[in-house]
Amino acid sequence: MSNNLQFLATPTITVNPSGRAPLVAILHALTGAPAALTLHIDDGVRQWSVSGGNAKQTLHEIALLDLRSGRSHKVRVTASAANGEAVECEGIQFDTAPLPAVFPSIKVLKADTAQMEPGYTVFPSRPSDQAQGFGDFGAIIAVDAKGEVVWYYQPGHFVDAPRRLRNGNFLYIGPNQTLFEADIMGRIVAKWQALLGAAQRDIDAVAIPTRQFHHDVFEMPCGNILAASLEIRSYDNYPTSDKDANAPREPSKVVGDVIVEFTRDGRMVNEWKLLDLIDPYRFGYGGLLKGNPRRADTAARNWSHCNSVFYDEKSDAIILSVRRQDAILKISRKTGELVWILGTDANWRSPWKEKLLKPDASIEWQYHQHDATVTPEGTVMCFDNGNYRSSPFEAKMPPEQSYSRAVEFAVDEKARTVRQVWEYGKHREEKLFSVYVGGSAFMPKTGNVLADFGGITTDASGRYLENPGGGIGQVRMVEVTRGARAEVVFELALTRASNEGAGWDAYRGLRIADLFGRNR
Repeated sequence: MSNNLQFLATPTITVNPSGRAPLVAILHALTGAPAALTLHIDDGVRQWSVSGGNAKQTLHEIALLDLRSGRSHKVRVTASAANGEAVECEGIQFDTAPLPAVFPSIKVLKADTAQMEPGYTVFPSRPSDQAQGFGDFGAIIAVDAKGEVVWYYQPGHFVDAPRRLRNGNFLYIGPNQTLFEADIMGRIVAKWQALLGAAQRDIDAVAIPTRQFHHDVFEMPCGNILAASLEIRSYDNYPTSDKDANAPREPSKVVGDVIVEFTRDGRMVNEWKLLDLIDPYRFGYGGLLKGNPRRADTAARNWSHCNSVFYDEKSDAIILSVRRQDAILKISRKTGELVWILGTDANWRSPWKEKLLKPDASIEWQYHQHDATVTPEGTVMCFDNGNYRSSPFEAKMPPEQSYSRAVEFAVDEKARTVRQVWEYGKHREEKLFSVYVGGSAFMPKTGNVLADFGGITTDASGRYLENPGGGIGQVRMVEVTRGARAEVVFELALTRASNEGAGWDAYRGLRIADLFGRNR
Protein backbone atom coordinates (compact mmCIF):
# COMPACT_ATOMS: atom_id res chain seq x y z
CA MET A 1 0.00 0.00 0.00
CA SER A 2 1.25 3.47 -0.82
CA ASN A 3 2.53 5.33 2.23
CA ASN A 4 0.72 8.44 0.98
CA LEU A 5 -2.74 6.84 0.94
CA GLN A 6 -3.72 7.52 4.51
CA PHE A 7 -5.93 9.84 6.49
CA LEU A 8 -3.66 12.62 7.71
CA ALA A 9 -6.13 13.27 10.53
CA THR A 10 -9.25 11.57 11.75
CA PRO A 11 -12.17 12.78 9.61
CA THR A 12 -14.62 15.05 11.39
CA ILE A 13 -18.33 15.60 10.94
CA THR A 14 -20.12 18.94 11.48
CA VAL A 15 -23.85 18.66 12.08
CA ASN A 16 -26.11 21.54 11.01
CA PRO A 17 -23.23 23.75 9.81
CA SER A 18 -25.56 26.61 8.84
CA GLY A 19 -27.54 26.51 12.08
CA ARG A 20 -30.76 26.29 10.01
CA ALA A 21 -30.88 22.67 8.75
CA PRO A 22 -30.54 20.25 11.70
CA LEU A 23 -30.69 17.09 9.56
CA VAL A 24 -27.70 18.05 7.42
CA ALA A 25 -24.07 17.19 8.17
CA ILE A 26 -20.72 17.61 6.41
CA LEU A 27 -17.79 15.21 6.62
CA HIS A 28 -14.34 16.83 6.40
CA ALA A 29 -11.36 14.65 5.53
CA LEU A 30 -7.73 15.04 4.40
CA THR A 31 -5.92 12.20 2.65
CA GLY A 32 -2.22 11.98 1.88
CA ALA A 33 -2.92 11.11 -1.76
CA PRO A 34 -5.84 11.78 -4.12
CA ALA A 35 -8.73 9.44 -3.39
CA ALA A 36 -12.46 8.95 -3.63
CA LEU A 37 -14.33 8.44 -0.38
CA THR A 38 -17.19 6.16 0.61
CA LEU A 39 -19.02 6.61 3.91
CA HIS A 40 -20.73 3.63 5.56
CA ILE A 41 -23.30 4.91 8.07
CA ASP A 42 -25.29 3.13 10.77
CA ASP A 43 -27.86 5.11 12.79
CA GLY A 44 -29.08 2.13 14.79
CA VAL A 45 -32.10 1.68 12.52
CA ARG A 46 -30.74 2.10 9.01
CA GLN A 47 -27.44 1.26 7.34
CA TRP A 48 -26.42 2.92 4.09
CA SER A 49 -23.45 4.19 2.10
CA VAL A 50 -22.63 7.56 0.58
CA SER A 51 -20.02 8.01 -2.13
CA GLY A 52 -18.32 11.33 -2.72
CA GLY A 53 -15.14 13.28 -2.67
CA ASN A 54 -13.04 14.13 -5.70
CA ALA A 55 -10.79 11.23 -6.73
CA LYS A 56 -8.21 13.81 -7.89
CA GLN A 57 -8.11 15.73 -4.61
CA THR A 58 -6.84 15.18 -1.09
CA LEU A 59 -9.13 17.64 0.73
CA HIS A 60 -12.71 16.41 0.93
CA GLU A 61 -16.10 17.72 2.06
CA ILE A 62 -19.10 15.43 1.66
CA ALA A 63 -22.66 16.44 2.48
CA LEU A 64 -24.84 13.98 4.37
CA LEU A 65 -28.59 14.30 3.81
CA ASP A 66 -31.64 12.12 4.39
CA LEU A 67 -30.78 11.81 8.08
CA ARG A 68 -33.31 11.22 10.86
CA SER A 69 -33.71 13.21 14.05
CA GLY A 70 -32.66 12.06 17.51
CA ARG A 71 -30.27 9.32 16.41
CA SER A 72 -26.63 8.40 17.07
CA HIS A 73 -24.62 7.61 13.97
CA LYS A 74 -21.51 5.47 13.55
CA VAL A 75 -19.46 6.16 10.43
CA ARG A 76 -16.73 4.18 8.68
CA VAL A 77 -14.88 5.99 5.88
CA THR A 78 -13.08 4.25 3.02
CA ALA A 79 -10.58 6.12 0.84
CA SER A 80 -9.90 4.52 -2.55
CA ALA A 81 -7.06 5.51 -4.89
CA ALA A 82 -7.15 5.21 -8.65
CA ASN A 83 -4.72 2.27 -8.53
CA GLY A 84 -7.16 0.25 -6.41
CA GLU A 85 -5.49 0.81 -3.07
CA ALA A 86 -7.78 1.61 -0.13
CA VAL A 87 -7.60 2.63 3.51
CA GLU A 88 -10.31 2.83 6.18
CA CYS A 89 -11.01 4.98 9.21
CA GLU A 90 -13.51 3.82 11.82
CA GLY A 91 -14.89 5.07 15.09
CA ILE A 92 -16.40 8.35 13.83
CA GLN A 93 -19.68 9.26 15.51
CA PHE A 94 -22.23 12.06 15.43
CA ASP A 95 -25.72 12.71 16.79
CA THR A 96 -28.72 14.48 15.33
CA ALA A 97 -30.96 16.50 17.64
CA PRO A 98 -34.58 15.54 18.32
CA LEU A 99 -37.27 17.45 16.50
CA PRO A 100 -38.10 20.80 18.13
CA ALA A 101 -40.72 20.91 20.86
CA VAL A 102 -42.72 23.28 18.63
CA PHE A 103 -43.29 21.13 15.56
CA PRO A 104 -46.31 19.62 13.82
CA SER A 105 -47.38 16.07 14.51
CA ILE A 106 -47.03 14.26 11.16
CA LYS A 107 -48.97 11.10 10.41
CA VAL A 108 -49.25 9.18 7.14
CA LEU A 109 -52.74 7.74 6.73
CA LYS A 110 -52.03 5.96 3.45
CA ALA A 111 -48.99 5.37 1.23
CA ASP A 112 -49.28 3.24 -1.90
CA THR A 113 -45.66 3.58 -3.01
CA ALA A 114 -46.28 1.62 -6.22
CA GLN A 115 -48.65 4.33 -7.47
CA MET A 116 -47.17 7.40 -5.77
CA GLU A 117 -44.96 9.97 -7.45
CA PRO A 118 -41.45 9.03 -6.26
CA GLY A 119 -39.55 11.34 -3.96
CA TYR A 120 -40.12 13.40 -0.84
CA THR A 121 -43.13 15.49 0.15
CA VAL A 122 -42.10 19.05 0.99
CA PHE A 123 -44.24 21.71 2.63
CA PRO A 124 -43.93 24.91 4.65
CA SER A 125 -45.50 24.96 8.07
CA ARG A 126 -46.33 27.44 10.80
CA PRO A 127 -48.71 27.52 13.76
CA SER A 128 -52.18 28.51 12.59
CA ASP A 129 -52.37 31.42 15.03
CA GLN A 130 -49.47 32.99 13.13
CA ALA A 131 -51.37 32.95 9.86
CA GLN A 132 -52.44 36.58 10.18
CA GLY A 133 -49.81 38.00 12.53
CA PHE A 134 -46.68 36.13 11.41
CA GLY A 135 -44.72 35.10 14.48
CA ASP A 136 -41.16 33.88 14.58
CA PHE A 137 -41.70 30.19 13.82
CA GLY A 138 -41.44 28.99 10.27
CA ALA A 139 -40.09 25.87 8.61
CA ILE A 140 -39.82 24.01 5.32
CA ILE A 141 -40.16 20.29 6.01
CA ALA A 142 -39.43 17.22 3.85
CA VAL A 143 -40.81 13.79 4.71
CA ASP A 144 -40.57 10.36 3.13
CA ALA A 145 -43.48 8.07 2.26
CA LYS A 146 -43.65 6.91 5.88
CA GLY A 147 -43.96 10.45 7.15
CA GLU A 148 -40.50 10.49 8.70
CA VAL A 149 -38.85 13.89 8.62
CA VAL A 150 -35.74 13.63 6.42
CA TRP A 151 -34.84 17.33 6.23
CA TYR A 152 -36.11 20.61 7.57
CA TYR A 153 -35.09 24.24 7.34
CA GLN A 154 -35.82 26.46 10.31
CA PRO A 155 -34.36 29.97 9.90
CA GLY A 156 -35.82 31.58 13.05
CA HIS A 157 -38.43 33.59 11.15
CA PHE A 158 -41.64 32.90 9.26
CA VAL A 159 -41.42 31.15 5.90
CA ASP A 160 -44.10 31.84 3.30
CA ALA A 161 -44.83 30.31 -0.11
CA PRO A 162 -41.54 28.49 -0.79
CA ARG A 163 -40.78 27.33 -4.30
CA ARG A 164 -37.92 25.11 -5.39
CA LEU A 165 -35.61 26.69 -7.95
CA ARG A 166 -33.99 24.92 -10.86
CA ASN A 167 -30.68 24.83 -8.96
CA GLY A 168 -32.29 22.91 -6.10
CA ASN A 169 -32.43 25.87 -3.71
CA PHE A 170 -35.61 27.22 -2.12
CA LEU A 171 -36.97 30.71 -2.71
CA TYR A 172 -39.41 32.02 -0.11
CA ILE A 173 -40.90 35.16 1.45
CA GLY A 174 -39.62 36.09 4.90
CA PRO A 175 -39.84 39.08 7.23
CA ASN A 176 -39.07 42.74 6.51
CA GLN A 177 -40.32 42.52 2.91
CA THR A 178 -37.48 40.19 1.97
CA LEU A 179 -37.20 37.23 -0.40
CA PHE A 180 -34.68 34.61 0.68
CA GLU A 181 -32.89 31.97 -1.38
CA ALA A 182 -31.56 29.12 0.76
CA ASP A 183 -29.70 26.00 -0.32
CA ILE A 184 -30.28 22.47 0.96
CA MET A 185 -27.50 22.97 3.53
CA GLY A 186 -29.54 25.79 5.06
CA ARG A 187 -27.24 28.57 3.86
CA ILE A 188 -28.89 31.81 2.73
CA VAL A 189 -27.24 32.48 -0.63
CA ALA A 190 -29.25 35.49 -1.87
CA LYS A 191 -31.82 38.04 -0.69
CA TRP A 192 -34.05 40.64 -2.34
CA GLN A 193 -35.91 43.36 -0.46
CA ALA A 194 -39.01 45.36 -1.42
CA LEU A 195 -37.38 48.67 -0.67
CA LEU A 196 -40.46 50.90 -0.59
CA GLY A 197 -42.16 48.98 2.21
CA ALA A 198 -39.31 47.62 4.31
CA ALA A 199 -39.18 48.75 7.92
CA GLN A 200 -35.41 48.55 7.90
CA ARG A 201 -32.98 48.38 4.99
CA ASP A 202 -31.02 45.12 4.69
CA ILE A 203 -27.76 46.11 3.03
CA ASP A 204 -27.06 42.47 2.12
CA ALA A 205 -30.26 42.23 0.06
CA VAL A 206 -30.70 43.39 -3.53
CA ALA A 207 -33.07 46.38 -3.44
CA ILE A 208 -36.23 46.09 -5.56
CA PRO A 209 -38.23 49.33 -6.07
CA THR A 210 -41.61 47.98 -5.03
CA ARG A 211 -43.78 48.19 -1.93
CA GLN A 212 -44.20 44.60 -0.72
CA PHE A 213 -43.57 40.94 -1.34
CA HIS A 214 -46.61 38.88 -0.39
CA HIS A 215 -48.12 35.45 -0.97
CA ASP A 216 -46.05 34.15 -3.89
CA VAL A 217 -42.84 34.24 -5.92
CA PHE A 218 -41.94 32.37 -9.11
CA GLU A 219 -38.69 31.72 -10.97
CA MET A 220 -39.05 32.17 -14.72
CA PRO A 221 -37.07 30.01 -17.19
CA CYS A 222 -34.88 33.04 -18.04
CA GLY A 223 -33.93 33.35 -14.36
CA ASN A 224 -36.05 36.44 -13.67
CA ILE A 225 -38.28 36.45 -10.60
CA LEU A 226 -42.02 37.14 -10.54
CA ALA A 227 -43.52 38.30 -7.25
CA ALA A 228 -46.79 39.66 -5.94
CA SER A 229 -46.52 43.23 -4.65
CA LEU A 230 -49.23 45.85 -4.11
CA GLU A 231 -50.32 49.46 -4.28
CA ILE A 232 -53.04 51.48 -2.55
CA ARG A 233 -55.35 53.84 -4.41
CA SER A 234 -58.26 56.00 -3.28
CA TYR A 235 -61.71 55.81 -4.89
CA ASP A 236 -64.82 57.91 -4.41
CA ASN A 237 -68.31 56.52 -4.02
CA TYR A 238 -67.04 53.05 -3.14
CA PRO A 239 -69.28 50.15 -2.01
CA THR A 240 -69.31 49.48 1.74
CA SER A 241 -71.40 46.31 2.11
CA ASP A 242 -71.52 42.85 0.55
CA LYS A 243 -74.87 42.20 2.25
CA ASP A 244 -76.87 45.24 1.14
CA ALA A 245 -76.49 46.49 -2.42
CA ASN A 246 -78.18 49.75 -1.43
CA ALA A 247 -75.86 50.51 1.50
CA PRO A 248 -74.38 54.03 1.48
CA ARG A 249 -71.13 54.46 -0.41
CA GLU A 250 -68.06 56.31 0.81
CA PRO A 251 -64.54 57.32 -0.23
CA SER A 252 -62.25 54.31 0.28
CA LYS A 253 -58.65 53.25 0.01
CA VAL A 254 -58.26 50.02 -1.95
CA VAL A 255 -55.38 47.53 -1.99
CA GLY A 256 -54.60 46.38 -5.53
CA ASP A 257 -52.04 43.74 -6.38
CA VAL A 258 -49.06 44.60 -8.55
CA ILE A 259 -47.16 41.75 -10.19
CA VAL A 260 -43.49 42.58 -10.64
CA GLU A 261 -40.82 40.92 -12.74
CA PHE A 262 -37.18 41.66 -11.92
CA THR A 263 -33.74 40.26 -12.62
CA ARG A 264 -31.59 38.64 -9.96
CA ASP A 265 -29.39 41.74 -9.88
CA GLY A 266 -32.41 43.96 -9.14
CA ARG A 267 -33.38 45.46 -12.49
CA MET A 268 -37.16 45.91 -12.77
CA VAL A 269 -38.40 44.40 -16.05
CA ASN A 270 -42.21 44.56 -15.90
CA GLU A 271 -45.13 45.56 -13.72
CA TRP A 272 -48.79 44.58 -14.07
CA LYS A 273 -51.34 46.46 -11.93
CA LEU A 274 -54.63 44.71 -11.29
CA LEU A 275 -56.47 47.96 -10.59
CA ASP A 276 -55.77 48.86 -14.23
CA LEU A 277 -56.70 45.42 -15.57
CA ILE A 278 -60.01 44.54 -13.92
CA ASP A 279 -62.97 46.49 -12.54
CA PRO A 280 -61.86 48.26 -9.33
CA TYR A 281 -65.49 48.51 -8.19
CA ARG A 282 -66.28 44.81 -8.55
CA PHE A 283 -65.81 42.71 -5.42
CA GLY A 284 -66.36 39.21 -4.11
CA TYR A 285 -67.06 38.16 -0.57
CA GLY A 286 -64.26 39.46 1.66
CA GLY A 287 -63.16 42.06 -0.86
CA LEU A 288 -64.50 44.95 1.19
CA LEU A 289 -62.77 43.93 4.40
CA LYS A 290 -60.12 46.29 5.67
CA GLY A 291 -56.57 45.32 6.56
CA ASN A 292 -54.27 42.70 5.04
CA PRO A 293 -52.69 41.46 2.85
CA ARG A 294 -49.74 41.58 5.19
CA ARG A 295 -51.24 44.60 7.00
CA ALA A 296 -50.37 47.00 4.19
CA ASP A 297 -52.84 49.57 5.48
CA THR A 298 -55.42 48.76 8.13
CA ALA A 299 -57.87 51.25 6.58
CA ALA A 300 -57.58 49.92 3.00
CA ARG A 301 -60.01 47.40 1.54
CA ASN A 302 -58.56 43.99 0.59
CA TRP A 303 -60.08 44.08 -2.89
CA SER A 304 -58.12 41.52 -4.91
CA HIS A 305 -55.79 39.45 -2.70
CA CYS A 306 -53.68 37.74 -5.36
CA ASN A 307 -52.25 34.60 -3.78
CA SER A 308 -50.40 32.81 -6.60
CA VAL A 309 -48.24 33.82 -9.54
CA PHE A 310 -47.33 31.46 -12.38
CA TYR A 311 -45.52 31.96 -15.69
CA ASP A 312 -46.73 29.95 -18.68
CA GLU A 313 -43.73 29.77 -20.99
CA LYS A 314 -45.64 28.30 -23.94
CA SER A 315 -47.94 31.31 -24.26
CA ASP A 316 -45.59 33.86 -22.61
CA ALA A 317 -48.31 34.76 -20.13
CA ILE A 318 -48.81 35.32 -16.41
CA ILE A 319 -51.48 33.24 -14.62
CA LEU A 320 -52.82 34.73 -11.39
CA SER A 321 -55.13 33.45 -8.67
CA VAL A 322 -57.12 36.45 -7.40
CA ARG A 323 -58.84 35.12 -4.29
CA ARG A 324 -61.23 37.94 -3.38
CA GLN A 325 -62.42 38.16 -7.00
CA ASP A 326 -63.01 34.38 -7.26
CA ALA A 327 -61.11 34.57 -10.52
CA ILE A 328 -58.08 33.21 -12.34
CA LEU A 329 -56.58 35.73 -14.75
CA LYS A 330 -54.32 35.32 -17.76
CA ILE A 331 -52.19 38.33 -18.72
CA SER A 332 -50.01 38.62 -21.81
CA ARG A 333 -46.44 39.28 -20.69
CA LYS A 334 -45.61 40.93 -24.02
CA THR A 335 -48.55 43.35 -24.29
CA GLY A 336 -49.81 43.56 -20.69
CA GLU A 337 -53.31 42.78 -21.98
CA LEU A 338 -55.84 40.84 -19.95
CA VAL A 339 -56.38 37.72 -22.09
CA TRP A 340 -59.18 36.02 -20.18
CA ILE A 341 -60.99 35.67 -16.86
CA LEU A 342 -61.82 32.19 -15.56
CA GLY A 343 -64.53 32.30 -12.92
CA THR A 344 -68.12 33.14 -12.16
CA ASP A 345 -69.76 35.81 -14.32
CA ALA A 346 -71.52 37.37 -11.31
CA ASN A 347 -71.27 41.18 -11.09
CA TRP A 348 -68.88 41.71 -14.01
CA ARG A 349 -69.58 44.79 -16.17
CA SER A 350 -68.42 45.75 -19.64
CA PRO A 351 -65.74 45.84 -20.90
CA TRP A 352 -64.46 43.23 -18.47
CA LYS A 353 -67.30 40.76 -18.91
CA GLU A 354 -66.22 40.32 -22.53
CA LYS A 355 -63.03 38.71 -21.17
CA LEU A 356 -64.96 36.00 -19.32
CA LEU A 357 -64.53 32.44 -20.58
CA LYS A 358 -67.88 30.88 -21.45
CA PRO A 359 -68.57 27.67 -19.48
CA ASP A 360 -70.20 24.47 -20.66
CA ALA A 361 -72.49 22.34 -18.52
CA SER A 362 -69.56 20.57 -16.82
CA ILE A 363 -68.40 23.66 -14.96
CA GLU A 364 -68.58 24.17 -11.23
CA TRP A 365 -66.81 27.47 -10.57
CA GLN A 366 -63.98 27.83 -8.10
CA TYR A 367 -64.28 30.26 -5.18
CA HIS A 368 -61.50 31.90 -3.14
CA GLN A 369 -59.02 29.63 -4.91
CA HIS A 370 -55.24 29.27 -4.53
CA ASP A 371 -52.31 27.97 -6.59
CA ALA A 372 -53.44 28.48 -10.18
CA THR A 373 -51.04 26.82 -12.65
CA VAL A 374 -50.86 25.51 -16.19
CA THR A 375 -50.10 21.78 -16.37
CA PRO A 376 -47.73 20.26 -18.96
CA GLU A 377 -50.88 19.21 -20.81
CA GLY A 378 -51.98 22.84 -21.13
CA THR A 379 -54.91 22.65 -18.73
CA VAL A 380 -55.44 25.12 -15.89
CA MET A 381 -55.35 23.65 -12.40
CA CYS A 382 -56.06 25.25 -9.04
CA PHE A 383 -57.00 24.52 -5.47
CA ASP A 384 -60.64 25.56 -5.08
CA ASN A 385 -61.06 26.52 -1.42
CA GLY A 386 -64.80 26.86 -1.94
CA ASN A 387 -65.51 29.68 0.50
CA TYR A 388 -69.24 30.54 0.34
CA ARG A 389 -69.60 29.18 -3.23
CA SER A 390 -71.44 32.34 -4.15
CA SER A 391 -70.93 36.02 -4.96
CA PRO A 392 -72.43 39.18 -3.49
CA PHE A 393 -75.38 39.44 -2.99
CA GLU A 394 -76.23 35.76 -3.20
CA ALA A 395 -76.72 33.50 -0.17
CA LYS A 396 -73.51 32.04 1.24
CA MET A 397 -72.94 28.32 1.59
CA PRO A 398 -72.40 27.71 5.33
CA PRO A 399 -69.07 26.19 6.40
CA GLU A 400 -70.64 22.94 7.59
CA GLN A 401 -71.78 22.29 3.99
CA SER A 402 -68.61 23.60 2.35
CA TYR A 403 -65.85 21.56 0.72
CA SER A 404 -62.56 22.23 -0.99
CA ARG A 405 -61.18 20.46 -4.03
CA ALA A 406 -58.45 20.28 -6.62
CA VAL A 407 -59.93 21.11 -10.01
CA GLU A 408 -58.69 21.15 -13.61
CA PHE A 409 -60.09 23.18 -16.51
CA ALA A 410 -59.51 22.97 -20.26
CA VAL A 411 -59.51 26.40 -21.94
CA ASP A 412 -60.14 26.95 -25.66
CA GLU A 413 -58.79 30.47 -26.22
CA LYS A 414 -59.97 30.71 -29.81
CA ALA A 415 -63.55 29.81 -28.92
CA ARG A 416 -63.18 31.60 -25.56
CA THR A 417 -64.73 28.63 -23.74
CA VAL A 418 -63.84 26.55 -20.70
CA ARG A 419 -64.87 23.12 -19.47
CA GLN A 420 -64.09 21.18 -16.31
CA VAL A 421 -62.11 18.00 -17.03
CA TRP A 422 -61.26 16.69 -13.55
CA GLU A 423 -61.75 17.37 -9.86
CA TYR A 424 -61.08 15.77 -6.51
CA GLY A 425 -62.68 16.64 -3.20
CA LYS A 426 -66.36 17.25 -3.80
CA HIS A 427 -67.25 13.56 -3.71
CA ARG A 428 -64.71 12.54 -1.09
CA GLU A 429 -66.34 10.48 1.67
CA GLU A 430 -64.79 12.70 4.35
CA LYS A 431 -65.19 16.15 2.84
CA LEU A 432 -62.39 18.57 3.69
CA PHE A 433 -62.85 22.33 3.85
CA SER A 434 -59.69 24.44 3.77
CA VAL A 435 -60.96 27.92 4.56
CA TYR A 436 -57.62 29.49 3.56
CA VAL A 437 -54.36 28.47 1.84
CA GLY A 438 -54.00 25.27 -0.18
CA GLY A 439 -52.33 23.86 -3.24
CA SER A 440 -52.78 21.55 -6.20
CA ALA A 441 -49.51 20.22 -7.65
CA PHE A 442 -49.30 18.22 -10.88
CA MET A 443 -46.91 15.25 -10.57
CA PRO A 444 -44.80 15.00 -13.77
CA LYS A 445 -43.93 11.27 -13.76
CA THR A 446 -47.25 9.72 -12.74
CA GLY A 447 -49.69 12.47 -13.71
CA ASN A 448 -51.06 12.32 -10.16
CA VAL A 449 -52.08 15.44 -8.24
CA LEU A 450 -50.95 16.38 -4.73
CA ALA A 451 -53.85 18.32 -3.19
CA ASP A 452 -52.87 20.37 -0.15
CA PHE A 453 -55.85 21.06 2.11
CA GLY A 454 -53.57 23.39 4.01
CA GLY A 455 -55.90 25.58 6.07
CA ILE A 456 -58.57 23.33 7.59
CA THR A 457 -59.93 25.21 10.60
CA THR A 458 -62.38 23.87 13.17
CA ASP A 459 -63.64 24.63 16.64
CA ALA A 460 -62.91 22.27 19.55
CA SER A 461 -65.80 20.01 18.52
CA GLY A 462 -64.48 19.60 14.96
CA ARG A 463 -67.02 21.91 13.30
CA TYR A 464 -65.67 23.84 10.31
CA LEU A 465 -65.29 27.59 10.79
CA GLU A 466 -65.89 30.38 8.29
CA ASN A 467 -62.68 32.20 9.24
CA PRO A 468 -59.26 30.93 10.36
CA GLY A 469 -58.85 33.21 13.38
CA GLY A 470 -59.46 31.56 16.75
CA GLY A 471 -59.84 28.03 15.42
CA ILE A 472 -57.75 24.86 15.46
CA GLY A 473 -55.75 24.29 12.31
CA GLN A 474 -54.86 21.05 10.59
CA VAL A 475 -53.58 19.98 7.21
CA ARG A 476 -54.29 17.08 4.87
CA MET A 477 -52.06 16.43 1.89
CA VAL A 478 -53.67 13.94 -0.45
CA GLU A 479 -52.08 12.50 -3.59
CA VAL A 480 -54.65 11.15 -6.02
CA THR A 481 -54.74 9.69 -9.50
CA ARG A 482 -56.28 11.77 -12.27
CA GLY A 483 -58.67 9.17 -13.62
CA ALA A 484 -62.43 9.56 -13.85
CA ARG A 485 -62.58 8.19 -10.31
CA ALA A 486 -59.66 9.66 -8.42
CA GLU A 487 -57.90 7.10 -6.21
CA VAL A 488 -56.05 8.18 -3.08
CA VAL A 489 -52.49 6.84 -3.14
CA PHE A 490 -51.02 8.95 -0.33
CA GLU A 491 -52.50 10.91 2.54
CA LEU A 492 -50.67 12.83 5.24
CA ALA A 493 -52.08 14.75 8.21
CA LEU A 494 -50.52 17.57 10.20
CA THR A 495 -52.12 18.13 13.57
CA ARG A 496 -51.23 19.70 16.88
CA ALA A 497 -49.19 17.41 19.09
CA SER A 498 -51.26 18.11 22.22
CA ASN A 499 -54.41 19.88 23.33
CA GLU A 500 -52.50 23.13 23.52
CA GLY A 501 -51.93 25.53 20.68
CA ALA A 502 -53.87 26.38 17.56
CA GLY A 503 -52.56 23.69 15.24
CA TRP A 504 -50.83 24.12 11.88
CA ASP A 505 -51.25 25.27 8.31
CA ALA A 506 -49.26 24.64 5.13
CA TYR A 507 -49.45 26.61 1.89
CA ARG A 508 -48.64 24.52 -1.15
CA GLY A 509 -47.03 21.14 -0.71
CA LEU A 510 -44.89 19.65 -3.44
CA ARG A 511 -43.04 16.45 -4.28
CA ILE A 512 -39.32 16.55 -5.04
CA ALA A 513 -37.37 13.67 -6.55
CA ASP A 514 -34.08 14.34 -4.83
CA LEU A 515 -32.92 16.38 -1.84
CA PHE A 516 -29.80 17.52 -3.68
CA GLY A 517 -31.84 18.94 -6.55
CA ARG A 518 -30.73 16.40 -9.13
CA ASN A 519 -33.12 14.86 -11.67
CA ARG A 520 -35.20 18.00 -11.88
